[in-house]
Amino acid sequence: MNKRKYEDALNTLDKTFQSTNAIKPAKSGTTRKSKMPDELERRVNWFSMTHKLQSRKRQSAKEISDTTTRSDLFGFEKFIERLQTFSLRTYTSKPAELSPPAVALKGWQHDNGHRNRIVCTKCKQGLIVDFSATQPSNTYSKQLTSAHAASCPWRYQYCPDSMYRIQELYLPPSLAANSVAERARRIDSIIPFHIQINHPLSGAQVDTLLRSLPEPRPSKESSILALYGWEHKPTALPSETLLVSQLDCAVVSLKSDKSVDVVRNHRFYAPQLTPSFQGSSTSGAEALYDKITRRGRKKQLEESFVLDSISRQAVVKNIRGLLLGHHS
Repeated sequence: MNKRKYEDALNTLDKTFQSTNAIKPAKSGTTRKSKMPDELERRVNWFSMTHKLQSRKRQSAKEISDTTTRSDLFGFEKFIERLQTFSLRTYTSKPAELSPPAVALKGWQHDNGHRNRIVCTKCKQGLIVDFSATQPSNTYSKQLTSAHAASCPWRYQYCPDSMYRIQELYLPPSLAANSVAERARRIDSIIPFHIQINHPLSGAQVDTLLRSLPEPRPSKESSILALYGWEHKPTALPSETLLVSQLDCAVVSLKSDKSVDVVRNHRFYAPQLTPSFQGSSTSGAEALYDKITRRGRKKQLEESFVLDSISRQAVVKNIRGLLLGHHS
């Protein structure tokens, strides 16, 4: 409808201009100014206002789209996508400040076609991180920012370090325990055989962990796997059973006759193995264990208090019975 009105307005305007051109100038040397018809003037004004309004709407929608795209660029899902491109076979022997998560937080992904080469997902600039060229690591750390194009948003902003942390550490103990338990229950519900695992926890620590998880409690093996960040990964092959650690993209193929090492099967930069926070001597998995078992230790203390109260009441009752029996 708007297009039809616009075409009608232009046709009327053309006719007016044609009739104006046909008018001969007056002999006095003055020109006669033609007046636009009222109806035409209203239509042209209406069209002009409508066109401006639609232009503003398109501009606003574009700004919203650009903002959304920009926020997605710095989001967790995009970060994991960049991290998944790194292969330890072609990007090796890097210090912590140039590890895969460190460069992925600043917008880089691994160029699998070239050894030790990373490329920006936005500006497509590339950088080869090769220590055989005797270039110090701090030079490369600076280039993680300066190597981006001048117009690239990664040159002026990057993902916070807190993005590469065990997310349960930011939750209250009860919610952290629920998250780990849910991950463990999914493993129990899908894995059709008993999982053999190697882990650094003592028997007492395992008991405390299990006591800290909500009912229904998962198995011991799946609880330890979930504590260290492992979860089931769906596959297209029914005969294949995989575990994956999302934050370091490590994958383990499960077999009934093969044990899983919950620590060694991680990549060296996994947040479960590295300090939980800057300056901390506690690893991420240890910090998560401490957070979860606060709930278990509190419950254990409450149970001990109840048992002690029952024991004291029993002792008092026995003493009273003895005294009554003695008097009788």
